[in-house]
Order: sequence, then C-alpha cells, then structure tokens
Amino acid sequence: MKITKLKIKNFRAIKDIEINFTGVVNVIVGPNAVGKTSILEAIRLVKGILAPRTGNESVQILTSLGAMSPHTPNRINFEAIARDGSLPVVIESEYDITESELCKLAEKQSTESLAMSFLQSRIGLQPGSQGPNSMVQYLSSPAGKEEYKKEKERAGRVIQSARETKKCKLGLTIPVPPAQIQGSDGDSQALFSLLELQLPPTRTRFSYFPADRALPSGEANIQIGAADANQQLESHNSQPHLKYARMKNTIFANTFDEKGRDLIMKEFESLFKKILRGRSLEGYAINELGMFSVRIKDTATHRIFDIDGLSSGEKGLILMFLLIARSVERGGMILIDEPELHLNPSVCKAVLGFLLDSHCKPNDIQAIICSHSPEILASALDETDCALYHLISESSITPVREKDHVDAAEALARLGLSEVDELLYRGIVFVEGKDDLEVLEAGFGDILRRYKLTELGGRNDLEKHIRALQTAERDRKPEGSKYFILDLDGKPLKNIRPSPKVKVMQWKRTCLENYLLDEEALYDAINNNTDRQKTAVPNLGNFKRSIKQAALAQVDELVAREIYENHSFEDPGIRAKEIRDKNVSEITKILADRLAAAQKQLAPLDLAQWKENFTNQVTRQRDEKLRAWEENDRWKIECNGKWIYERIQKEFRLNANLRKLKTEVVKSMRHSNSMEYKELHDLITGLLNETG
Repeated sequence: MKITKLKIKNFRAIKDIEINFTGVVNVIVGPNAVGKTSILEAIRLVKGILAPRTGNESVQILTSLGAMSPHTPNRINFEAIARDGSLPVVIESEYDITESELCKLAEKQSTESLAMSFLQSRIGLQPGSQGPNSMVQYLSSPAGKEEYKKEKERAGRVIQSARETKKCKLGLTIPVPPAQIQGSDGDSQALFSLLELQLPPTRTRFSYFPADRALPSGEANIQIGAADANQQLESHNSQPHLKYARMKNTIFANTFDEKGRDLIMKEFESLFKKILRGRSLEGYAINELGMFSVRIKDTATHRIFDIDGLSSGEKGLILMFLLIARSVERGGMILIDEPELHLNPSVCKAVLGFLLDSHCKPNDIQAIICSHSPEILASALDETDCALYHLISESSITPVREKDHVDAAEALARLGLSEVDELLYRGIVFVEGKDDLEVLEAGFGDILRRYKLTELGGRNDLEKHIRALQTAERDRKPEGSKYFILDLDGKPLKNIRPSPKVKVMQWKRTCLENYLLDEEALYDAINNNTDRQKTAVPNLGNFKRSIKQAALAQVDELVAREIYENHSFEDPGIRAKEIRDKNVSEITKILADRLAAAQKQLAPLDLAQWKENFTNQVTRQRDEKLRAWEENDRWKIECNGKWIYERIQKEFRLNANLRKLKTEVVKSMRHSNSMEYKELHDLITGLLNETG
C-alpha cells in the first residue's frame, strides 16, 4: 500500500490540511510544534482503528495518544485528539495498491479470507481476531453456509473492483460527543486488513518509527518464536516504542537461520561503510557474565566493544535500518519521526540517500519522514525521488520545488542564510546584533520559538537586501516571512514599504537597551552578578539617580554632534566606491574636486566667531533637551542605552560580558511583567501578527 492522499481536520495540532504524496520518500518540514508529528499520528490512527493487525491495536494507539485509558476503555478523552472540542475529528486517506498486492488478491485464498472477514464483521467479531475454528458451528448450519456464499460473492466483487481501480480508501470520523467512531468504507477497510493479516508476525506492510526512542543497554530479556510473536506485531504500529526495547532481541532472532545472519551482516556492513564509518561487525557472543553481546570493532583503534558502547543515535539508526530490511514487506510503507535524533550533521547528510538507495527503491517501499534537520532537508531538495513538503501552519502545507527557491537564494545568502532556513521556521527575524538576539530569546522565547533569530550585523545595503527579498516574493509563492527589527538611533528608515512576507520595524526607543533601563531589574541583576569584582553598589534610590545622571551626561555630546552635522562640512576623505575601477587621472580629479569644495566652504570661516556661535547653539539646545528628557523620564526613550550599559560595566567592574547582564535583566522584567517588558512584548507580537 502506498498512501497518495491525506486529509486531516481538527486532529491534535492540525486544523485543516490536505496533502498529495508523490515521492518515494516524502519529507515534511516546518517549525517546532506546528503539527508534523500529528500528520504521522493521523495516518497511524486511521490504519490502527480501521484495519488493525491485532485485537488491541486501536485501543493501544488511542491510549498512547492519551485519548483512552486501559482502566476505562469504554470512554474517550476527546480533548486529547481534537484541536477544537466542539468539532468532529475527520481523517481521510487514499492508498494505491501495489502490483505485488494485486497479485496476492488474485489468489483464491484471498477471496475466501475476505469473505470470512465480512462474515465475522456482520456477526460482531473483529476480523482476524478469532482462530480458524471460531465459526465452525455457524458455518455448519444452512443459514451460515448461505451467508458465507453471499459474502464470498461480495468479496469477489470487492477484489475485482480493487484490481480495476488499484485504490483503497480509509476514512475515519470521530464525532462530538465521541459515542461511536465511524469508518467511511468497510470494503476498503477489510481489504487493507486482509493484506496485513496474510503476513507472518515478522513481516509488515506498515511500520511506524516514533521519535521517543528509549534504547536499553546491558542485559535484555530475549524471547523467540510464539512467545515473541505478539510483541513483534504490536511493535509495527500499536506500540511502536517496543521496537527500541527489542534491539538485541531483533539481532539475536536473526542468528538462527543462514538467511537471517547474512541479511544482518550485509546490513551492518552497508551501514558502517556508507553512514557510520570507522566501524565493523565482529560477530555475536555470550560474554563472561553470560549476556548476549553484539561485538563492534573500531577500525581505527582495533578496539572491540559491545553494541551498547555506540551512541544512542548510532544504535537507533542501526535498529531502524535492520528492521526496515528484515520486517517491512515489499511494497510497504514506513513512517519515521525525526530520524536525526542524537546524530551529528555529517551522518544526517547520508541518511536520506542511504534509505532511498538501500531500501526504498530496491524494495518499492514508501517513506514519510518528519524532520527538523537542515541536512535532511537539503538532501530532500537534491534527491529526485524525494518530495518535500513545508507545513507552514496548522492549516497550510505546500509542496516545495527546488526551482521555487532559486530566485530568493541570493538575497538570503547575502543575509547569511539559506533557503533551508525559511522552511524549518515559521519566519526569520533579523536583529542588529548578537546582544539583541540573546536578549529576545531570553525574554520572549515563548512567542519566538517557531522563528529563527539571526543577527544582521549592521545596516549596510539593508534596503537593497529587503528589496531583493520583496522582488523574489513577487516571483514565487513565499514559504516563510522575514522580519527586520532595527534600532532607531535617530535614523528612521525611508523608502521601505512592507510587503505580505517582508516586514520592517524600528524600536520606538533609541535601541533595544533603552527598554532594559528598568532600574529595579538592573539593580538586582548587578547585585546577583557573581562575576563582578567587589565594588560597592549604592542603595536602590541612589542607583536610580546615578543611572539618570549617566543618561543626562550624554546630552552635551549628542547635541554637539547633531549641530555640527547640520553644518554639512565637506569631508575630504577618500571614498572607496568612488575610485573603484578608475585610472590615476580620474582618481586625481575626483579628490582634487573634493578638496576644492572643502577649501571653498572653509575659506570665509572666522574660527573665533564660529566657536562662539557653536557654543551658544549647543548650550541653548542642550538646556532644551535636558528639560525634555527630565519630563516623564523621556531620557529612557532618547538616550543611548548601550552607553549606559557600558558605563555600568566600568563603574561596577563587571568581569562578565554585558550580554549576560542584559539577559538577566530581561528575565527579571519578564518575571515582574514590568511596563517596559509589556511594551516590548506588544511590539514583537504586533510585528509577528501583522498581515499584508
């Protein structure tokens, strides 16, 4: 079975999405907590309820989702699976039946088995849950024989229809209140179950690999044969976490026949050659403590150790690929959640290609993967047999084509990012420096957790970058939004208009540090700073006055700079852009013209008179600014907050960098929910919620 279509409404994190799966491997990426795992859980739930492999599969899945308790199996906790408790949960899926499965359905035994499933369902039994002798008495009666004949004819029609359409649909509705779960197509459900029930416990057409991996180490209880059969069945879907508890059991069970040993050896060899390089399998043994040991050799040091000595990521990867090779039937499908867990980036780069070339393509296996890994995402863009999907929000998912990103790649690269970043996050937030980045993460991590924060490193060519992004936005369907948060610094941006996916905001104060001039939070942070040298800190009242005085002391410099810049004196300095690609004569003329302009401007200047006028202007404007700053503490808005923090560092002899102090201040502001914190919070949420 290959899933081709999926519709989900009101299930866990998902509001309403529809996906058409087109790849051999289908990779779903998106921000944290947006609902990627919910997609896998939806596929797993529909299969488990409508086409169970074991008698308890549906109950075990609902229990793992928190929707049911084994102590009260007659009740469903609807809130655990519904996004909105007032609406029903609806999941619809469509599968293509593979050629090997169609051949299996053509066998006489399939028609008889399907007829028996229909008959069992009619009299209230779960198909496949009863032994072959469970209906002997009923089938011996005339009425039973007649009903079986009718169901056999029905089974023939269903199989013939499936062979013609090559389709199978599983649709599930959990109503409000969840009194009775409903399936949309009983014939398809029975057909899906039939194909699964025909397999031995060691094989499956459907397997789920969850992210919550708990890999045991040391001695493990090992069972084989009938005692282990039910656990094998449950590990495929209803209790997928059992896969990880059965690592040594899986390896041990394959050592008893030659085919199994060869398969295990080949899989280890392939893994160690192509992904986990520098390792080899030395064999199996019972160690001196009487425990089963899988012996691994480090090819560089020749050290031999038990498989428990590998990292959690390495063990998880080995187990996953062993199980795919050993248990997933040709034409089957696998669901994998976060295969990159506990793996370094170099290993992640190889995972997707290995899965495709060693398992999916040779064995016609379909894979659906949810991932946060940039390496896996980049591999998905490069692999022609991979389909990439961007889950943007709870109600929006879109296929991603490589050519869609060509236009924006250059603009993003200039800002230090790649197109991969905008797929892994709801949006990208650019700030002016490392301090801003860490302060915002420390104070507003809850509202920024789905966004990537990155430092801009200054405003050079900023407007050009923004326009390039907006041009790329017009030429393609954008994946994520870009937000620019800039200091004011007395320099409001001009000629930049926001677009639906590119937003620009300047702080309402000089810089971010101005919002961190919360004297009480700052006072506590300094006193709690264990890295500072023992320098006396005044009481809170005197501390507040000293901070204000430090701010007011900036006025002379600020006013003098502003007035001097208004004179617009010609700068005789050399400008790199003007002389680039020019010859000597051209450069000489440019510089001579500038010196002439400066000379003409300065020639009539009476230096003594200029000094007197400049002093009077600065004094008059300084007094006006001091009065304005004193009024309603306007100094907190207009002073240079960065200077205040630098003065604090010197005055109180702080050894740690100022970034740490700022993050402590914003955490304290968050705890007290200060006025400045609320102002920052409103600005950030307003920007992120802004729509074009």
